[in-house]
Amino acid sequence: MKLLDVLKIAAQYLLPKHAVSRLVGYLAAAEAGAVTTWLIKAFIKRFNINMSEAEFEDPAHYKTFNAFFTRKLKTECRPIDPVTTAVVSPADGSLAQFGLIQGQEIIQAKGHCYSAQDLLGGDAMVAQEFINGSF
Repeated sequence: MKLLDVLKIAAQYLLPKHAVSRLVGYLAAAEAGAVTTWLIKAFIKRFNINMSEAEFEDPAHYKTFNAFFTRKLKTECRPIDPVTTAVVSPADGSLAQFGLIQGQEIIQAKGHCYSAQDLLGGDAMVAQEFINGSF
């Protein structure tokens, strides 16, 4: 493992997770003009984002990272699979975890375990459908 990877992982364990999350949220909502546009362009380049799929292709259109991350796509770009058993995602990304739900416990994120009920806004009736299911 590269030293930079080791440092990234160590930082995740050492830094206060809630404070970092709040800071990142604040920065993602900040309107910093040319700085925001520059950072969005760097992100597009680093992660090879296909902006031709976006309703607004010009990175300068997005005033915040939040606006960029929640950008609308052109309707014809990504049709949703009509097969009812298909797994689809409303966002770009990669699958980080999957597995069986143990009782109600589903996933551990940022040092916390969440139940189906937690992730479904406290709705115990809906959460019942997921007990001993998959995530």
